[in-house]
Amino acid sequence: MVRGAGESQLIELMNATLARFPGLKVFSLPHMSETDRYIELGVRGDTGKVPAAMGELKAGVTALGFTWADTP
Repeated sequence: MVRGAGESQLIELMNATLARFPGLKVFSLPHMSETDRYIELGVRGDTGKVPAAMGELKAGVTALGFTWADTP
């Protein structure tokens, strides 16, 4: 879960992750309400590659200055 970012601000990071991990799918699901705004960002595919791809996404989100939290 990424807070404070718009989907468009994460597109380059998502595309870079896809390029480094062919065969995986990166997804983003924006959630907006009157009191909260966040994006669920995730990876699907080969379970052996997903943790590394998620690590890259988390590092990229942090480098962009946004905060993230794991979702249950």
